[in-house]
Amino acid sequence: MSSGSLNFSANSNQRVNEAIRAKTVIVIDNQGKKHDEMPIREALDMAQSFSMDLVAVSLPDAVPVICKIMNFGKERYEKQKKQHKTFNSQKKMKEIKMGIKIEKHDLEIKINHGIQFLHEGHSVRFIIQLRGRDMQRKDEAFKIMAKIIEFLADISKPNEQPTMIGNVLSMIFTVDKKVKTT
Repeated sequence: MSSGSLNFSANSNQRVNEAIRAKTVIVIDNQGKKHDEMPIREALDMAQSFSMDLVAVSLPDAVPVICKIMNFGKERYEKQKKQHKTFNSQKKMKEIKMGIKIEKHDLEIKINHGIQFLHEGHSVRFIIQLRGRDMQRKDEAFKIMAKIIEFLADISKPNEQPTMIGNVLSMIFTVDKKVKTT
């Protein structure tokens, strides 16, 4: 339960209770019933009688302001919980960087890391960075990328051809939907 004196607007853009500056408001009570236009003081008293908050749900410049009687703390908690859940459920892009002088075993380890990320459902971007004189050996970088494609052919498919942007050769792989991941 919340008290009528709570003011959450310092931390959020939501106007609650005394932070609502309109002289008159239209109120939707906690049952969803719409009331006629009334003075703000009367609306605040109505919200306090339900032990809830008066929350402005319309735009700040709307005349009259439309307010809803609700438990704002609970509403804000539920919204944060939902945002947290959607953020954690999103699959992220993983990057694996290497140079052109990478040894065979090191390349295999990097590819195995990529396979692990793909099995977890992430997209993987393999990056080969060319430095200094390596820029003259771009063909070797494309050969390394071809080896990566060959290793990942069973579980993944590239989204695009290898692209060279500046001194970086990159390619993005996503999980092939036909192949069942474990």
